[in-house]
Amino acid sequence: MPEIEPFIGDFMFQEVIPRMEEYFLRKKLSVKEQLGYGKDGLVYSTTAMTVVKGLNCQGSFEDEKRAYKILDEANIYKIGQFNVPRMLESEDNLLI
Repeated sequence: MPEIEPFIGDFMFQEVIPRMEEYFLRKKLSVKEQLGYGKDGLVYSTTAMTVVKGLNCQGSFEDEKRAYKILDEANIYKIGQFNVPRMLESEDNLLI
């Protein structure tokens, strides 16, 4: 099965990729590998042992940011056997 590269020729991510590139440049981060993608955006791991998620729209970004804040305030870092990722920072203007 070939590797999926959803951003090539896909209008869905044409606005996300430049914002992610800007974020990586600002933070002096390097992409390690693509971890996933979906209707809301793209997810990449970095060589700094972090993950960066770029979202398509403001609504999805705000919902996700709010969810991470609720989990963090409730000190929920694990659900069953699954670790809950923590949002270390965000860039509202980049939807990251």
